[in-house]
Amino acid sequence: MKPIEYRGLIMKHNSTFEFALSLGYDIIFDSLTNYEKMSIQNALLSQGIVPQYLCWKTRAFEDPAVPFYPGHPQWISGMIGFMALVLDDDNLPNFYADFSEAIIESLFIGAQETGMIPVFGPDGCYAHGSMSYNSCNLMWLTPFWEANRRVRNRDIFKDSSYKNRFENYPIFRLYMLCPGTSNEFRSGNDYSPNAPWHMSFCYITNQQNRAGQWFYKRLYSYSLDPYDEWSDYQYWGMNFLIFDDDLIPQAPAFSIGKNFGNFWISMRTGFGIESPSGISDNNEVALIFDAYGKTPIHIDQSRNNFVVGSQGEWLINEDAGFKTKYQSFYHNTIVVDSIWNNGDGNYGQQGNTRGVFKGFYTDSNYCYCANGISEGTYVRMKKFIRKITFSKEGYIVMKDEVESSNPSAARTYLWLVHVIPDQIYGDSLIEKADKFQIKFFSPVGREIHSWPPATPSYGVYVANSTPAVSTEFLSVIITKRNGYPWPPSIKKVEGTSMLGAEINNSLIVLYGKGQTGNIRSTRYQIAHSFIGLKNILSDLISNHQYHVYLNDQYITSFTTTDCGTGYFNISSSFNENVIVVTDIP
Repeated sequence: MKPIEYRGLIMKHNSTFEFALSLGYDIIFDSLTNYEKMSIQNALLSQGIVPQYLCWKTRAFEDPAVPFYPGHPQWISGMIGFMALVLDDDNLPNFYADFSEAIIESLFIGAQETGMIPVFGPDGCYAHGSMSYNSCNLMWLTPFWEANRRVRNRDIFKDSSYKNRFENYPIFRLYMLCPGTSNEFRSGNDYSPNAPWHMSFCYITNQQNRAGQWFYKRLYSYSLDPYDEWSDYQYWGMNFLIFDDDLIPQAPAFSIGKNFGNFWISMRTGFGIESPSGISDNNEVALIFDAYGKTPIHIDQSRNNFVVGSQGEWLINEDAGFKTKYQSFYHNTIVVDSIWNNGDGNYGQQGNTRGVFKGFYTDSNYCYCANGISEGTYVRMKKFIRKITFSKEGYIVMKDEVESSNPSAARTYLWLVHVIPDQIYGDSLIEKADKFQIKFFSPVGREIHSWPPATPSYGVYVANSTPAVSTEFLSVIITKRNGYPWPPSIKKVEGTSMLGAEINNSLIVLYGKGQTGNIRSTRYQIAHSFIGLKNILSDLISNHQYHVYLNDQYITSFTTTDCGTGYFNISSSFNENVIVVTDIP
């Protein structure tokens, strides 16, 4: 027999074979002779559990420099769990069960220490790269948790330390859906949105989890069939009684903004999901944002990437290709000096870097987040902070601050968006008829180009016309919605220290202006008087004449947050909502 190789990729492939062998063994167990059972049991132990465990224990992976986060180690852990399950039988010698229990105990301790559990947060966010990796790797946690339950008598659904991680996972995935569809944000992978990585949903659903039941039935109903090739029935045995229609709940309570572990941010006007009658609402808007503030494993070169969904599709998406997803110019982010990144990190982002989370706030009126980059993310750019304000109307105002890594080197910054517009109007407006508009207010002196110029086009980029050491982009994204004005009215609002946009004469969003602008001190000077509010608004251009409500009780309800955001009402010829957002260093 050839020596066993402990390299991670080989062991990952071996574990896949051992999974199939374990499943097959379990299915035909009653038809085997004792000798045949013993032969398979010995093979699973000596050629499966032991070498897989040694690979896991010695961390013998392809790249020793890669931290021990989920990935191949997790895949291996799940397969060890699956093999331990089939060896955990009353008819087997105690040696098998005792040895399996010791292995699972060691894996569990290692999972706590090395990241397998910490990246799976109590809010249900599994912070492991793009959604494809997320789905695939969590799938292999499932047999590991089941082995803990049956081999070690530790049920995660009864353990307060881990219960919420699984119970909230369906809610996390729900917030990743495109309104009016069952299509998740794919984050650059080439798996179908409903790829068969749903063993975890089966497991959660079997625990009487209501959100899991709702999600599973609507997205993975085909796998309820025991004879379907992707059926989950053969893994755990599905309890079909839990799918009584009376038990299927409505969607969970809604929030305009959800921050999942400083890793994913979801902003949306609603779910737009199927009602029990099967009718979907395509009128909602959702923005999904890559903060990527945790583990650097299996994440794309896509810090500060975003997608926008409405009308039953991802209107602003990204290029979907498993290999190209690693390159920045296939995402809706910013690259420097050249559109063609080629994956070398010279113009776009480099691997194994992460986002630096700056702030998040949400209430019933709007959501706001800000995210930066870690040192070394770009060779040519040291600062890239993206700030997004998303209102209850579905209006998106985005500000991006960028700065060269060399104070003597002026750069051209290219703001990327993967859309194929019907029309580009000069240097200010991108439009898809009856779908969306993107309006640009800064930088002053900019150009809009399709790239490449020939068809098929990958999308559009906006760049500063004259290279600069630092600059900022201010853009407004509006999708068409029933009941809202179309085409929208989008105007620039500018003062000495603030820059923003007025949308449909009903919403004003203001950001601190420039690299030094900071209105935090002014904002905190708000008093119960006309003068207090006027201190903030006096900076605006003179043709905006506002009359502020003098109701002290209303002014008292003004909201402030640690993120430097505020919300209050003013009145002019219309009743306007104003959102004020400070600069964050």
